[in-house]
Amino acid sequence: MKTDLIESIAEAFGIYISDLKQEQIRMQTLAYILECSGYEITEWNKLINYIFGLKCEFNDEKEAKDFYIKQICSNLHSAGGSAGRKDLPT
Repeated sequence: MKTDLIESIAEAFGIYISDLKQEQIRMQTLAYILECSGYEITEWNKLINYIFGLKCEFNDEKEAKDFYIKQICSNLHSAGGSAGRKDLPT
């Protein structure tokens, strides 16, 4: 289920992730997110929930995008360059 969700979200952004590791997923989505716009806010909220395990109810695409970028940068910095993801509870 979680894999299907993230693949669906990533594919909505034009990224096909079936063979990527979590860190690669984050970096590719970050690179794409820096230039994308016009996506449903619910998709941003789902992406943030899946990647970071945080329930967010953003109402604005820019706010969600900025939050995602800050979280990625924060995780990269605190992990010494490795964006390890904590598994979400099932």
